[in-house]
Amino acid sequence: MRSHWAIENSRHWVGDVTFKDDLSRVRTGYGAKNMAVVRPFAFNLGRAMSDKRPRKTRRKRAAWDPNDLAQILNRDIP
Repeated sequence: MRSHWAIENSRHWVGDVTFKDDLSRVRTGYGAKNMAVVRPFAFNLGRAMSDKRPRKTRRKRAAWDPNDLAQILNRDIP
């Protein structure tokens, strides 16, 4: 039981807060499957950044500024 809640609190809660998963209208077909792959990928890219900005701010800046997005995608992975 504890392991279930550890996953819920560490992974799903962050996804709900960062990407608003509960409000997503993508529930069927390939869209849901694609987003199930893309969201964790994007989450891990944002989490690996070393700056002190909140995840939500990083995600918004990457969406608005192509240079910010390029910086995230082109960085060296440790």
